[in-house]
Amino acid sequence: MPVRLFEHIAPDCRPVASKSRNYSPSDRAFIATQTAQMLRDGIIKPSTSPWRAQVVVVNNSNHRKRLCIDYSQTINKFTLLDAYPLPRIQTIANSVAQYNWFSSLDLNSMYYQVPTMPEERLFTAFEANGQLYQFKRIPFGLKNAVPGFQRVVMKSFQSTTARELMLIWMILQYVDGLVKSMARI
Repeated sequence: MPVRLFEHIAPDCRPVASKSRNYSPSDRAFIATQTAQMLRDGIIKPSTSPWRAQVVVVNNSNHRKRLCIDYSQTINKFTLLDAYPLPRIQTIANSVAQYNWFSSLDLNSMYYQVPTMPEERLFTAFEANGQLYQFKRIPFGLKNAVPGFQRVVMKSFQSTTARELMLIWMILQYVDGLVKSMARI
């Protein structure tokens, strides 16, 4: 189910093409590798958008590089905040405190699991090694990515009972265990 991220745009919204940046040779190679992988995975596609954000290569806490898009000078300047309520961590902690066993569901690059509205994809355009791409999935860095993703999650589970959720969780754990076991063979 595609998510709408740009429902509320400022009236003075106009396309912005941010200035190209210089990168080290190792960062250029990293950018090329990451964009090629996202193209293969169907996360991005070539673009002809009038918008252009720039990529930023950052080192995360374990010193691994991560590709980010800097939307601060482009669409984020014109996007009005989506005030969809996010769950409070304290409320969640209080509700699960009664249980002895816990598990989590790890959505690898969670935003990349959710498609965006086709007519909104031009806003997500970015430059990478002299090429212009746009996202087909929710990109990290957009002002309304978090509330948009939360809305999709809540809508996905609104009609599902706790018993069905437990069954889904058990199936996912079983499949995850099978995949990990097969990878060791």
